[in-house]
Amino acid sequence: MTDTATTSGPELPQRTRTVPSQIAASVLRFDPAETVQELLDSEMVLAALTVFAEFKVADHLAGGPLPLQDLAERCAVDPARLERILRILIPRGFVRRDPTDGLYHLELVGQTMRSGVPGSMRPAVLTRAFPLWVDAARMLPATVRTGRPAAVAEHGAPYDYLAERPEKRALFQEFMTARSTAIGQSLVEQDLSKVQHIVDVGGGRGTILAALLRDNPHCMGTLLERDDVVQAAEEFLGKAGLQDRCAFVAGDFFTGIPTEGDLYLLASILHNYDDERAHAILKQVHVAMAPTPQSVLWCVDWILPDNGMRHPALAADIKMLSLFPGGKERTRTAYRELLSGAGFTTAKIVPLTAGPSLIIAQPVRQ
Repeated sequence: MTDTATTSGPELPQRTRTVPSQIAASVLRFDPAETVQELLDSEMVLAALTVFAEFKVADHLAGGPLPLQDLAERCAVDPARLERILRILIPRGFVRRDPTDGLYHLELVGQTMRSGVPGSMRPAVLTRAFPLWVDAARMLPATVRTGRPAAVAEHGAPYDYLAERPEKRALFQEFMTARSTAIGQSLVEQDLSKVQHIVDVGGGRGTILAALLRDNPHCMGTLLERDDVVQAAEEFLGKAGLQDRCAFVAGDFFTGIPTEGDLYLLASILHNYDDERAHAILKQVHVAMAPTPQSVLWCVDWILPDNGMRHPALAADIKMLSLFPGGKERTRTAYRELLSGAGFTTAKIVPLTAGPSLIIAQPVRQ
């Protein structure tokens, strides 16, 4: 049977009858090429969002709606060009233009682009515009071809790149603080009543550690970080009033980790490395752990889905591929195997409201 059926009569003109397959096609109107075009267009949306962040449009609108001319003056840009940037962001919920008076209003999504507010996405957007990050995406074909991050060969490893550029490092730290704050808020939901000493391995400025110490006043903490980060961590935890409950160790987690902790935290650490190097870190943790029944390891990372559905972990995995030699996100099975090979048994994997998952493991004692 064809999609149309023809009926005719001696005195009636020929007519067609629409059948269900035609109705479905007209409703769905799925165009595979349109999907590709939307992905191509997303590059310009991200570029416009970078302009929105760079000129602090959200900050200028936070006090109330403004006409285009006033907003452009505050941004120190041409009104006509700014209008074009705003136009592409309106359908995505960043701003709204009132059709009656022409005033621009900051909308819900745009609120996330304000500076200095909890959970601000502005540092994340600006970090994504760093030349290393831009080139990591642009040079991804070369990375896949050679197996080595092509952008790193040109700009240097991410943390070295940031260490040599203080302004970019400060912005990156803002981004990581916002991200770590959300993770810390998720982790405080866990029961730490039996934990006395938390060791945060590669914990940056200590945002997550601060959240855990504030919520568990019976705990002490130790933070292990690179030389160039420890001072910032001391200042951050000092401002939080936690300096008396926290020790700071400058070092390398491949060569040694502070001992005698009963909770070891590896937040967004293992995904930077291939299995061999991740195994080496885990073995260092295993050696350092206090030999007590309550000793536990917490890993915070994205868990790759195995159902073929969309998930933020998929994009995170490509970012690891493009920036870190051997870096990758892992499936549940792969994570369990990694931990098992280093002498840990996985107790449970808990999805966090912040997005990644908490993998809880315990050391196997011989």
